Amino acid sequence: MTDHLLPSGPLAKAAAAEAALASALASTTSKINRAQRDAAVARAELYVAALGTSLEELVLDDELDAALAELLTATEAALSTVRAQVEGELAADDAADEADQAELEHRIAQVEQRLAELEPAPAPRRVLLGAATYQRVGGWPALEQLCGGPLEVRRSFNTMTEGFRPLSSSAMFSDIAAGRASVYSFKTSTASMAAGQHDAALDLFLAAIPAGHRTWLCWRHEPDDDGEPAAEWRAAFDRFAARVLAANRPELVPTAIYTGWLWLDPTPERWPADWLPTDRRVCIGIDPYNLGNGDGTALDLDPAELFDPIVADLEARGFTRFGIGETGCETTKLSAYRLEQWMARLTAWSISSSAEFVCYFDGTGSLGDHRLTAAMAAELGRAARRP
Repeated sequence: MTDHLLPSGPLAKAAAAEAALASALASTTSKINRAQRDAAVARAELYVAALGTSLEELVLDDELDAALAELLTATEAALSTVRAQVEGELAADDAADEADQAELEHRIAQVEQRLAELEPAPAPRRVLLGAATYQRVGGWPALEQLCGGPLEVRRSFNTMTEGFRPLSSSAMFSDIAAGRASVYSFKTSTASMAAGQHDAALDLFLAAIPAGHRTWLCWRHEPDDDGEPAAEWRAAFDRFAARVLAANRPELVPTAIYTGWLWLDPTPERWPADWLPTDRRVCIGIDPYNLGNGDGTALDLDPAELFDPIVADLEARGFTRFGIGETGCETTKLSAYRLEQWMARLTAWSISSSAEFVCYFDGTGSLGDHRLTAAMAAELGRAARRP
């Protein structure tokens, strides 16, 4: 081997490889980061590759020295040792990292659990219990007297003939001074609502309702029984609901109220999907009655049998807000005992449900006589005044 090859030849490269290997070996006993270790190993690999190329060139020149060949072999062996050590340490680090990560996740979970324990639980929704009264001598005051005290919510109506009135002359106005919530319906023609003819009056009506007065406001309740096309009514109702929601007052809730027949006895002209509003923020009211004769027929239904299938259908369609706008029991067809038991089941169902309001229809009409008996009224009043 000639001397002039040594400074820039294989021996110099071997020395560089040894230096890189020394750095890599040192890194396995120190806690420098993985990027530095990987770089040290990469440099060692680079130098060994360069060293191999130089030796191949020397072979071509027939100047390979036995000592240099031994140095190459030793360098490659050292590189293998370094790689094994580094891989072993990396595996150990990975295991340690996994353990650290598991411990960290455990501690985070404990903190989150503790925070959840410290946060107050949301108050359960309280259903408001009340009634509508129709053709009772003495009206609402007489009904509350029969119930033994105030009810929580009142269902009231202004008819198509009466029109859409200012708040001060509307059927719900007395609720404000009494401090009870309102489920209020008014009627106009579908065409006039769709055309926006009531927009300004509706804005004034909403603005006049005192802050905090809970109001479920319904335009044209039970439209599925009016004989008009569903699509026309829904377009007009969507306009009405958007107007109420635009007031940005959570206590004012646009409410669509339908007959119970829409679910209990649907027809091609009366199908839930056709009549329900577009906006899922609307509260859905339903008016199913127990029309039974006390003989166990399909029309003699407990409240859960009447309401639960409808509520399940609404939830499946994305509606989470609902209430019972009207319900009742034929008081002339059932015994006093059955009437009292039915009312007890109604209040029990209401209190355990997620309904926002439940209103009994205390009156007579095309569906019969549903006026509350004294025992039924006492049960309704008791439930309305629960803690």
